[in-house]
Amino acid sequence: DPSSQTTAFRLQRDIMGSSNIGILAVDRTYSGGYNRVMSTDASIFFNPRVRLSGQFVGSFPSGGEDFTKAYTVGLSRNTGLHNASLNYTSIEPGFRDNVNQVGFVQDDDRHHVHTQLGGERWVRKYGIDKLNYHQSNGLMWSHSGALRMVTIGGWIGVTFLDKWMVGFANNYNTELFEKRFRNHTRLVEGGWNQQSWNNWGILYQWGRNFDRDFSRLRLRGHFKPWEKVSLIPVYTRVSFSPDPDDSGTHLFNLAGDYNFTPDLWFRLVALYNTRNDRYYLYGLFGWRFAPPFGALYLAYTRDRFDTFDDSPGVLSSEDQRAFFIKLTVPLTLY
Repeated sequence: DPSSQTTAFRLQRDIMGSSNIGILAVDRTYSGGYNRVMSTDASIFFNPRVRLSGQFVGSFPSGGEDFTKAYTVGLSRNTGLHNASLNYTSIEPGFRDNVNQVGFVQDDDRHHVHTQLGGERWVRKYGIDKLNYHQSNGLMWSHSGALRMVTIGGWIGVTFLDKWMVGFANNYNTELFEKRFRNHTRLVEGGWNQQSWNNWGILYQWGRNFDRDFSRLRLRGHFKPWEKVSLIPVYTRVSFSPDPDDSGTHLFNLAGDYNFTPDLWFRLVALYNTRNDRYYLYGLFGWRFAPPFGALYLAYTRDRFDTFDDSPGVLSSEDQRAFFIKLTVPLTLY
């Protein structure tokens, strides 16, 4: 029986002014078993600029499977114009298989150290308004000590003539899977009026990714034709070389928001993918009944997954439906 019921519970308490501690419990029960995840986290501000954060997660699968855990700790400094952070994460082998029954973890069996620097510098000369920059480095190794990934990357952007922006990024990483891959990507982008409701942007990315050349073009707009309505059209083209399995595609996405009031709104998202000739439609309803934290969210999705074999046509199809309810209620505990 593929049906299941998932329940999530979150409790958070503010401490020391702007700091907080919290716990999270998630349970997915299905015929013949369950998956449960417990988490505790904290965010401690030593002063308005310096923060220490951490989280510990434990997974409790049914059927006598092993308990697995993950934890992360990070130190950051943010002055408003400049920021820097240092983070360490450890995820045990087997954690992904347990937790992905109730959430999503990209991978496990890793230690990960990550640093980042970012900020902006105002110039206000020669038509240049400001410079923005972001630099990120990462090092990952397995619990057995094997080097898994090294990442080095950076981005710089220039805002000029009040509303125009151009940016450039360069990223390199090496990752170990069945063999070691060396990936290198570059990016250029431009935009207009990025700090306003009505804006547009263009992005082009290219490089080498897992032994294939690729390119990605994205055109994005954000418009507010009426006071209560906003529209976000996005076009994306992705191509690969070589492309033996025809992975390239064109994506057409349109999202629309209707605000009945500032705290009551509805979002509709439509997506068309040329690779599989499929249309997708999603809806989300939100009500902030006790701003800023008290809120109710309802979401419904329906999708069909097709399985193909070497012969023409669909081997099998599976319909999946999901209904989500998220309720956040602020409580005062003494």
